[in-house]
Amino acid sequence: MNTSDDISQEFRQLAELVKLICDVESNWMSHGWSMCWFRGAKTRHDLIPGQYRPTYKASQSEESTFLEFQQRARGFLRKEMNDWEVFFIMQHYRLPTRLLDWTENCFVALYFALIDADPQGDPCVWCFNPLLFNKCNSPTRQQPLVVTPDSTDPDLKYWVNAFHPVNFNPDQKIFTDKTGRTESIENPIAIYPPTIDPRIISQRSVFTLHGSKREPIDMCCDLSQNVKKDMFRRFVFKGLSKEVLRELRCFGISRQAIFPDLEGLGLELREKLMF
Repeated sequence: MNTSDDISQEFRQLAELVKLICDVESNWMSHGWSMCWFRGAKTRHDLIPGQYRPTYKASQSEESTFLEFQQRARGFLRKEMNDWEVFFIMQHYRLPTRLLDWTENCFVALYFALIDADPQGDPCVWCFNPLLFNKCNSPTRQQPLVVTPDSTDPDLKYWVNAFHPVNFNPDQKIFTDKTGRTESIENPIAIYPPTIDPRIISQRSVFTLHGSKREPIDMCCDLSQNVKKDMFRRFVFKGLSKEVLRELRCFGISRQAIFPDLEGLGLELREKLMF
């Protein structure tokens, strides 16, 4: 695990996590960073998207997977979608992409960490500062919030399209804009998705999108430890999962709430029948 102890702390109760997160958000806000994203996982998992994990074939390009999914998914989609919308749907239905899931709701992140069936590692919740991250890493460093290119902001389209699943070149490290200026597109960017699926809405989903650097997001940037602490924190759970899951249900965080469909309803009712 690449994470330094300087950005990690442990907790056992839900109230402890809330206090830790509130302290982090207060500290970040005092420096002008008014946003915090969260990710729930096991401690043994690095912050790296599916496309760059060793689980999947390196010979299978993201472009070919994207085009096959786009063609075969049409019969399941309720409306016509642009390429970016299809790309985010791919990620939400478990295909490997360069997208890494985050959420704006810390309880949702904790829920995903606790239900992870991987027996290795402890559940943990990552805190992430997307505004500072993009200021340090986006090619222009002028737009701390990045949205997909169907946005009305024309200045985003030129370089964001280099990250597009069909346009993306895994060997490309720099991008030249319309003025002839070159900028790096190796590092990830924090990006807002189009809200085209009920799961994206209910999970308050947001994402980071990797460039050509195949490293965990917290290792992609050459940062001092002080700057890294303003960008990443990790809280490791050492308590009883069943107790905290029960508490989360009191706050409306259940399987059906996070997966608002018949599958989510069925799995939630099934859980009530299990010891």
